[in-house]
Amino acid sequence: MCSPSQLTSLDVETGITRPAVRLGFTTWTFLPTILAVVCLFLLYLTGALPWWVNWLVATPLYCYILICAHDALHGSAHDSPWVNRLVGWFGTAVFAIPYPVVRRAHMSEPPRPHRPARRHRAVRLPSGVDHPVPVGVR
Repeated sequence: MCSPSQLTSLDVETGITRPAVRLGFTTWTFLPTILAVVCLFLLYLTGALPWWVNWLVATPLYCYILICAHDALHGSAHDSPWVNRLVGWFGTAVFAIPYPVVRRAHMSEPPRPHRPARRHRAVRLPSGVDHPVPVGVR
């Protein structure tokens, strides 16, 4: 059990209590999830697991991997930027999509008129490209 002093830190200069550094819950639950998906896939390939059991068990795991990759896109999977990139790379590799492509497409999403503007950092697209999603795919 953690005491409240372990969950927060006091900034001596300002006197403001701030949350302590995140432990990266998303990151450390992501690693066993990736391992479980790989094991399920290998069991399916060897014939030890029927396809429907694999599908039933792996589907929620794939959803969780996608959620972790999305957290990494926004830099909230872990405090460390390189751990976020690692989670992003592995999370999108499961779906056979390169991380930079997903990041560019997600972060350059056009603003929606019914919502206030998002505060994403600008992503610079290659010259001549208006939007990363091909026309007619939306």
